[in-house]
Amino acid sequence: MPLAVHGAPRKDVGIDFIDDPEAAFVLSHPYAVMTQFTSMIFERVWDRFPRLKVAFLEAGCGWAPYLMERIDRRTEDRTGRRLATEQVRNSPIYFHAELEEKDVLPLALSVVGEDRFVYASDFPHEPEATVQRALQGFLARQDVSDGAKQKILYDNVLALYRLQPSQVAAAA
Repeated sequence: MPLAVHGAPRKDVGIDFIDDPEAAFVLSHPYAVMTQFTSMIFERVWDRFPRLKVAFLEAGCGWAPYLMERIDRRTEDRTGRRLATEQVRNSPIYFHAELEEKDVLPLALSVVGEDRFVYASDFPHEPEATVQRALQGFLARQDVSDGAKQKILYDNVLALYRLQPSQVAAAA
């Protein structure tokens, strides 16, 4: 059973002073998810529980390379290890790729690896037309390989939730 980390708190996370709800929303999801990711990396959760599957959801994925590099710079001198990079590459850690992340998705794929990203709609919070538009745009992208698209939309989801293709077909 994977652990899903989902952001969204706005109270008492340092953004209470932001009056604009859209501005608060932009920060609330990634900030909460980044906080949990950083804590889990520094606590060496995956060194202790190497098979623990964790998905960091609904914050996009552009933050992952940035934060991994930042953690690595702080830990490499002290430990001799690139703490974030090693744990992410050697553990079943997944990130939610928002299909419309234009510039950062290819970067995240190259830094983290294609096997670590999943797409998850925010059903029923977003209209079906929004999901369809995002999927069509994603499938038409030239900066993401067909193999990466297959992994993000299907293969990695199966791996994360330990589903068999027959289970997915039966649910459709």
